[in-house]
Amino acid sequence: MTALKLLALILAASIPIPTFAAAQEGDTAAVIALANAVDRAVDAKDWDAALGYFAETIVSDQPGADPFEIPAAELVGGWEENLHADKASFHLRGTHVVAFTESGAAATVTSKAYAFNRVDGIPGGDLYEVWGDYEYDVVLEDGAWRITRFAFEPSMQRGNIAVVSHQPGGDGMRRP
Repeated sequence: MTALKLLALILAASIPIPTFAAAQEGDTAAVIALANAVDRAVDAKDWDAALGYFAETIVSDQPGADPFEIPAAELVGGWEENLHADKASFHLRGTHVVAFTESGAAATVTSKAYAFNRVDGIPGGDLYEVWGDYEYDVVLEDGAWRITRFAFEPSMQRGNIAVVSHQPGGDGMRRP
Protein backbone atom coordinates (compact mmCIF):
# COMPACT_ATOMS: atom_id res chain seq x y z
CA MET A 1 0.00 0.00 0.00
CA THR A 2 1.41 3.32 -0.96
CA ALA A 3 1.73 6.12 1.55
CA LEU A 4 -0.85 8.11 -0.40
CA LYS A 5 -3.44 5.29 -0.22
CA LEU A 6 -2.71 4.84 3.49
CA LEU A 7 -3.18 8.55 4.08
CA ALA A 8 -6.47 8.50 2.12
CA LEU A 9 -7.75 5.59 4.25
CA ILE A 10 -6.76 7.33 7.48
CA LEU A 11 -8.45 10.54 6.39
CA ALA A 12 -11.59 8.69 5.28
CA ALA A 13 -11.77 6.88 8.62
CA SER A 14 -11.54 10.16 10.51
CA ILE A 15 -14.46 11.83 8.74
CA PRO A 16 -17.47 11.66 11.02
CA ILE A 17 -20.45 9.87 9.55
CA PRO A 18 -23.67 11.67 10.45
CA THR A 19 -25.75 9.58 12.84
CA PHE A 20 -28.82 10.21 14.91
CA ALA A 21 -26.52 10.80 17.89
CA ALA A 22 -24.95 13.72 16.04
CA ALA A 23 -28.35 15.04 15.00
CA GLN A 24 -29.53 14.61 18.58
CA GLU A 25 -27.16 17.33 19.77
CA GLY A 26 -29.15 19.91 17.83
CA ASP A 27 -32.43 18.36 18.94
CA THR A 28 -31.25 18.36 22.56
CA ALA A 29 -30.55 22.08 22.35
CA ALA A 30 -33.95 22.67 20.69
CA VAL A 31 -35.83 20.72 23.38
CA ILE A 32 -34.04 22.60 26.18
CA ALA A 33 -34.74 25.90 24.41
CA LEU A 34 -38.42 24.90 24.21
CA ALA A 35 -38.63 24.30 27.98
CA ASN A 36 -36.93 27.62 28.69
CA ALA A 37 -39.10 29.46 26.16
CA VAL A 38 -42.28 28.42 27.97
CA ASP A 39 -40.96 30.06 31.15
CA ARG A 40 -39.95 33.24 29.32
CA ALA A 41 -43.35 33.50 27.63
CA VAL A 42 -45.23 32.93 30.90
CA ASP A 43 -43.17 35.51 32.80
CA ALA A 44 -43.66 38.00 29.95
CA LYS A 45 -47.39 37.17 29.90
CA ASP A 46 -47.06 36.38 26.18
CA TRP A 47 -49.87 33.84 26.11
CA ASP A 48 -49.91 33.36 22.33
CA ALA A 49 -46.23 32.44 22.38
CA ALA A 50 -46.74 30.11 25.35
CA LEU A 51 -49.60 28.34 23.59
CA GLY A 52 -47.47 27.84 20.48
CA TYR A 53 -45.06 25.61 22.40
CA PHE A 54 -47.70 22.96 23.12
CA ALA A 55 -49.45 20.30 21.08
CA GLU A 56 -53.18 20.94 20.70
CA THR A 57 -54.06 18.61 23.59
CA ILE A 58 -51.67 17.68 26.37
CA VAL A 59 -51.57 15.57 29.52
CA SER A 60 -51.32 17.55 32.75
CA ASP A 61 -49.66 15.52 35.50
CA GLN A 62 -49.67 17.50 38.75
CA PRO A 63 -49.30 16.42 42.38
CA GLY A 64 -52.50 15.42 44.15
CA ALA A 65 -54.42 14.58 40.98
CA ASP A 66 -54.49 11.83 38.40
CA PRO A 67 -52.99 12.81 35.04
CA PHE A 68 -55.65 14.18 32.69
CA GLU A 69 -55.92 15.42 29.12
CA ILE A 70 -56.56 19.11 28.62
CA PRO A 71 -56.59 21.33 25.54
CA ALA A 72 -53.41 23.41 25.62
CA ALA A 73 -55.52 26.53 25.08
CA GLU A 74 -57.37 25.77 28.32
CA LEU A 75 -54.13 25.20 30.26
CA VAL A 76 -52.55 28.43 29.01
CA GLY A 77 -55.85 30.27 29.47
CA GLY A 78 -55.81 29.22 33.12
CA TRP A 79 -52.29 30.58 33.48
CA GLU A 80 -53.39 33.83 31.86
CA GLU A 81 -56.28 34.20 34.30
CA ASN A 82 -54.17 33.29 37.33
CA LEU A 83 -51.11 35.37 36.41
CA HIS A 84 -53.03 38.62 36.07
CA ALA A 85 -51.37 42.00 35.51
CA ASP A 86 -50.84 42.61 39.25
CA LYS A 87 -49.10 39.26 39.80
CA ALA A 88 -45.42 38.98 38.88
CA SER A 89 -43.89 35.60 38.14
CA PHE A 90 -40.36 34.40 37.63
CA HIS A 91 -39.27 30.95 36.47
CA LEU A 92 -35.73 29.62 36.37
CA ARG A 93 -34.58 26.18 35.21
CA GLY A 94 -31.37 24.27 35.13
CA THR A 95 -29.71 20.87 34.95
CA HIS A 96 -31.82 19.85 31.95
CA VAL A 97 -31.63 16.20 30.93
CA VAL A 98 -33.13 15.14 27.60
CA ALA A 99 -33.85 11.48 26.80
CA PHE A 100 -34.96 10.64 23.26
CA THR A 101 -37.00 7.69 22.11
CA GLU A 102 -35.21 5.29 19.80
CA SER A 103 -36.84 6.88 16.75
CA GLY A 104 -35.74 10.35 17.84
CA ALA A 105 -39.20 11.77 17.16
CA ALA A 106 -40.09 12.12 20.85
CA ALA A 107 -38.25 12.92 24.05
CA THR A 108 -38.62 13.69 27.73
CA VAL A 109 -36.87 16.70 29.26
CA THR A 110 -36.48 16.99 33.01
CA SER A 111 -35.13 20.02 34.81
CA LYS A 112 -34.77 21.49 38.26
CA ALA A 113 -36.79 24.65 38.77
CA TYR A 114 -37.33 27.65 40.98
CA ALA A 115 -40.31 29.95 40.59
CA PHE A 116 -42.02 32.73 42.43
CA ASN A 117 -45.29 34.60 42.26
CA ARG A 118 -45.54 38.04 43.84
CA VAL A 119 -48.45 40.37 44.52
CA ASP A 120 -47.40 43.61 46.20
CA GLY A 121 -49.31 44.46 49.35
CA ILE A 122 -51.31 41.26 49.76
CA PRO A 123 -52.07 40.48 53.43
CA GLY A 124 -49.85 37.73 54.82
CA GLY A 125 -46.86 38.53 52.63
CA ASP A 126 -46.48 39.31 48.97
CA LEU A 127 -44.25 36.40 47.89
CA TYR A 128 -44.70 32.68 47.26
CA GLU A 129 -41.71 30.57 46.16
CA VAL A 130 -41.47 26.97 44.99
CA TRP A 131 -38.63 24.63 44.02
CA GLY A 132 -39.11 21.33 42.24
CA ASP A 133 -38.76 19.24 39.12
CA TYR A 134 -40.40 19.80 35.74
CA GLU A 135 -40.87 17.00 33.26
CA TYR A 136 -42.12 17.59 29.73
CA ASP A 137 -42.78 14.97 27.08
CA VAL A 138 -42.27 16.43 23.63
CA VAL A 139 -42.83 15.30 20.05
CA LEU A 140 -41.52 16.54 16.76
CA GLU A 141 -44.50 17.95 14.79
CA ASP A 142 -44.03 19.55 11.39
CA GLY A 143 -40.36 20.26 12.11
CA ALA A 144 -40.92 21.82 15.55
CA TRP A 145 -40.83 20.33 19.03
CA ARG A 146 -44.15 20.55 20.91
CA ILE A 147 -44.99 19.69 24.51
CA THR A 148 -47.48 16.81 24.93
CA ARG A 149 -47.18 16.25 28.68
CA PHE A 150 -46.54 18.78 31.43
CA ALA A 151 -45.62 17.70 34.97
CA PHE A 152 -44.30 19.52 38.02
CA GLU A 153 -43.32 17.93 41.32
CA PRO A 154 -42.59 20.47 44.06
CA SER A 155 -39.85 19.63 46.52
CA MET A 156 -39.98 22.76 48.69
CA GLN A 157 -42.13 25.83 49.00
CA ARG A 158 -42.29 28.86 51.22
CA GLY A 159 -44.14 32.10 51.55
CA ASN A 160 -47.77 33.07 51.32
CA ILE A 161 -49.73 30.37 49.48
CA ALA A 162 -52.59 32.90 49.06
CA VAL A 163 -50.45 34.64 46.43
CA VAL A 164 -50.90 31.63 44.12
CA SER A 165 -54.70 31.95 43.90
CA HIS A 166 -54.90 35.74 44.31
CA GLN A 167 -57.22 37.56 41.92
CA PRO A 168 -57.55 41.35 41.61
CA GLY A 169 -60.05 42.71 44.12
CA GLY A 170 -60.18 39.36 45.93
CA ASP A 171 -58.26 40.79 48.86
CA GLY A 172 -60.22 44.02 49.09
CA MET A 173 -57.41 46.00 47.47
CA ARG A 174 -58.00 47.92 44.25
CA ARG A 175 -55.17 48.89 42.00
CA PRO A 176 -55.14 51.51 39.25
